[in-house]
Amino acid sequence: MNKKISLGVTMSLLAITAAITFILTSRFSLQTYNEKVKDVVAMKDRYERLDELDTWVRQNFYLDIDETQLMDSILKGYVEGLDDDYARYLNADEYKDALANESGTLVGIGISVERDKSGYIKIVEIMEESPAKESELDIDDIIVSVNGNDILTLGYSESIDLIRKGKEGTSLKLTIRKNGADKEYEFVRKSINLVTASGRMLDNNIGYIEITNFNSTTSMQFKDALDKLLDDGAKGIVFDVRNNPGGLVDITLQCLDILLPYGDYASATYGNGDTKIIDYPRMDKSDDDRKLDIPAVVLVNGKTASAGELFAAVLRDFSSTKLVGVKTFGKGIMQSTTALDGGGAITVTVATYQTTKSDCYHGIGLSPDYEIALPSDTGINVQPGASEEDTQLQKALELLLIK
Repeated sequence: MNKKISLGVTMSLLAITAAITFILTSRFSLQTYNEKVKDVVAMKDRYERLDELDTWVRQNFYLDIDETQLMDSILKGYVEGLDDDYARYLNADEYKDALANESGTLVGIGISVERDKSGYIKIVEIMEESPAKESELDIDDIIVSVNGNDILTLGYSESIDLIRKGKEGTSLKLTIRKNGADKEYEFVRKSINLVTASGRMLDNNIGYIEITNFNSTTSMQFKDALDKLLDDGAKGIVFDVRNNPGGLVDITLQCLDILLPYGDYASATYGNGDTKIIDYPRMDKSDDDRKLDIPAVVLVNGKTASAGELFAAVLRDFSSTKLVGVKTFGKGIMQSTTALDGGGAITVTVATYQTTKSDCYHGIGLSPDYEIALPSDTGINVQPGASEEDTQLQKALELLLIK
């Protein structure tokens, strides 16, 4: 038997439904409002504290304030407070340098340096086809003066800025300490193409490709080196990513696309819990079935990090490639860089990443299939491809010759 509901009851039900909807909506809106109020209050507190500090300093500091330097320092300090080892604020000049490094070109004399224990600057790398390479400079030489300024007096950071900054064609004077004797050299800065992937043929037709970084030009250099070795009859390949600190993840995957059929090889997990496949630009979209059909080995060490580890992990997971060396650094997190209106940029960590077949190696590293240390140390300061002294390379050759 059907029961009819009166209009009054119907209206009452609609009123109750509307009231419940209003209450729920109001509670949600109130919660959102309260959260925003808390954010506003917290932000007001932060700005008031900063304003208090700034007011006091301007009233009492005995020197003039460099406003640009002050703002850069404030922004750098904010980023340092994130407790992210890889986050950084870049001012306009630093951002320009970072973009140049990613592009595969730089202007300078072609050296990489680090702080020496003496406080001076030690040369740790000399680039090919650079002004430094054409001079008498050697690795481990000590720079003691820049443009007539003693480094201990000027300061390490300021000295590095003097060395780095300068347009193509400008001069740079360095006083170099070599075997205890000092000598002044003058260089002219020029535009240098960074070689990050290079190859050569070893004995028994085993090819060797060293990849020192992954920037915008690496994939083409890598393809050229590989194609030449294959054309010359290589029967196996050693990929050397020892001391490779990483670089651009999409370029790393582009290099792997040259070796493997097209596929989903890596994924990233973001702060909101979403996991997404990492896309990459293909070298040749028409060659979907390309695959390296000769055996390969990857050399790794304690300074193989980030994208360098991803390169090794993908080849390990998606082919029969073995890893030789010592455990890698263990950096499986991804940074994103965003340009800011003031000309600078901010870099922060946004995700962890891993191959689509294995867990993230961040904080863990990759354990090689064959644990081989160099006689002198654990391989971190290896001179790549150093013939018989390079026991890691010798093990890789042994494995390829067996096959």
